[in-house]
Amino acid sequence: MGNQICGILINSLPREFSEDELDSKKLKTKIIANSISSLSPKDLSITFSDDNTYIFLDQIFYKNISEEDTLTDLESDLVDIFPESKILIVAINDTVDFTGYSLIKNGIKIRTKAVVKDQIFLDYGDIYDIELKMLEQYHRMREGKPRNLTKMRELYPVYSDDKLYVIDRDTAIKFFKNRQHFADELPYFYKDGTSDNLLIEKQIGSFVNSDIYELEKLNWVVFQRRKLNFKKDSLKEYIYLAKK
Repeated sequence: MGNQICGILINSLPREFSEDELDSKKLKTKIIANSISSLSPKDLSITFSDDNTYIFLDQIFYKNISEEDTLTDLESDLVDIFPESKILIVAINDTVDFTGYSLIKNGIKIRTKAVVKDQIFLDYGDIYDIELKMLEQYHRMREGKPRNLTKMRELYPVYSDDKLYVIDRDTAIKFFKNRQHFADELPYFYKDGTSDNLLIEKQIGSFVNSDIYELEKLNWVVFQRRKLNFKKDSLKEYIYLAKK
C-alpha cells in the first residue's frame, strides 16, 4: 500500500483563544475516538506531544496550498493560531504517486512543492536544503560550465536559473552513463519527488525523534468532521476542544 500521510506538524502549542473568536456551534462538534490507525485519517484528528501540535486529516493538503507567495486560507489560519512557529503541511500518497509539502516559518512561506507522477504540479520558493546540494553537484558535474538555458526557459519560463540547473542535473544523470556515479553520490531528483521525500523526512525529524508512524500510538482527539472549507472554517474550535 505504501506511505499515506496527510497532515500538519507545528513546533509549538496554540495561542490562547478569546471566547468571542470561537464559534459556539462548532464547539459542539462530536468527538468520536481517541486513537487513529492511519496518518491520513478520514476524520479530523488532533494531538499534542513535547510542545508540538499535530493535525491530520485526509485531503487537508489538497486545495489548501498554492505556489503564490501569499498564504492560503489554511496557512493564514495556522499562522494566526501558531504565531512565530515552524509549520509543515505535508501529503505523501504512494498509491497515486503524489508528494507535496508547504513549509512556513514565522508567518512566511519558505517553500511549497508538489510532484505527481514525476511531474511538477506546484513549485514556490527558492531551492532549499537538499536541493542546494544537488545544485552544487551539478556545477561540479559540468565543471563550472553550466548549460545554456534558452531552450529550457521555453518549458519553464518562470523558473530561476538555479531550478533549471537542478532540473538539468536530473536529465544529465539519467541519460548519460558516464555520470551515473553522481546518482550514487546523491540519489535524489527534482522532478520525481525523491528530493522532496528526503526534505520532508528531514523536516519531520525535527518534530519527531522516532519514526513518524509512532505518532499513531499517541492519544488523539478525533472529531466527526471530514471536510473543512477554510474560506469560512477555522481550526480554532477543534484545537481548543482538543487542548481542554
